[in-house]
Amino acid sequence: MKIGLVTFYRNYNYGSILQCYALQSVLEEYGCKVDVLNQKETGLYWKIRSLFIKIIFIISCILYPERWIKYKKFAKESNRSCDGLSPKVKHSFDSFLQNNIHGKDVSFVEMCKDKSYDMFICGSDQVWSLTSPMLNPFMFLRFAPKQKRSSYAASTGTNIVPVWYKKNLKRYINGFRSVSIRETSVVPILENIGCKNVQQHIDPSLLKTSEFWIKHSIKCSGIKEDNYILLFFLNKPSLVAMEHIKNVSVEKKLPIYSFPYKFKEFDQISKDIEYIDVSPAEFVCALNNSAVICTDSFHGVAFSINLKKEFYVYNREYSAGESQSSRIDSILTSYSLESRMISNASQKTDPIGNYESKLEHDRASSLAYIKKIIA
Repeated sequence: MKIGLVTFYRNYNYGSILQCYALQSVLEEYGCKVDVLNQKETGLYWKIRSLFIKIIFIISCILYPERWIKYKKFAKESNRSCDGLSPKVKHSFDSFLQNNIHGKDVSFVEMCKDKSYDMFICGSDQVWSLTSPMLNPFMFLRFAPKQKRSSYAASTGTNIVPVWYKKNLKRYINGFRSVSIRETSVVPILENIGCKNVQQHIDPSLLKTSEFWIKHSIKCSGIKEDNYILLFFLNKPSLVAMEHIKNVSVEKKLPIYSFPYKFKEFDQISKDIEYIDVSPAEFVCALNNSAVICTDSFHGVAFSINLKKEFYVYNREYSAGESQSSRIDSILTSYSLESRMISNASQKTDPIGNYESKLEHDRASSLAYIKKIIA
């Protein structure tokens, strides 16, 4: 079976590229030939269509002024997302893509004409983001007939459905043969606006066991110790995060490493923090060899859970964009790890319990769904 996989994977984000690799690997293990489709539009048709989209967007912003405010926040956050990554790290991402991801640049019109694929799957990551300026028809597989459209663990990024998206979101999702969402909390929200037969499944990174990830990782050259505190923040840390990490540092008395960004706020925690360059292949090893992980990232949490690590997570301090903490709340709730979300610096956390049987059950259920949709 030939499958076109649609997801985010070229955005220099560890979680995005590794969840893509995981889902691609699962599909290949089931005997599928997989192309990871990257939308790349050129030509006169796209220029005309883009102009039409902009006109519709402007009209919508006049009707819903809040949409324009959200757009400006989104644009500022997106422009920041790759700032601070070293050329070495970006090169490591490019190399990982070239060696591990079967990417293919395509256009919407091209895919409307391409009959060579047996089916298409979109997901995971925020392919159906409700905080982005537009709902992208490509991410909803609108170029394919309904019988060829399925999603796997697609994420909306937030629990709030803006009024300007409700009509199209319902139409797009009901245009799928099979619908799978990543966050449990989103299922009733989509059902409430009229979306049918919505199921929930785990992030693709959790489809693969910790043994798989460790086997396919390599040791991070920038880390000298085998026991350390690891900071993995995608936005600057909040005051709560900084104070709590200070407390963890005093308690553990371990060296501290940080990636992928160097935030000046970390200097208030310790002047001895070492900043490291970590490739996608080194990512898992860096997490796995740590004593404690402190993060604001959804995939930082997902990999911490999969690797059975001690971790703390903090509300992400988006510099401009909308809060997307519901993604993290959902996964913490699924495995009874709510106390790992730190809301004040002196907060006491419950011991990490045994969630392995629940994770194994969720993995089996999710794999069964994938087998069913490709059967």
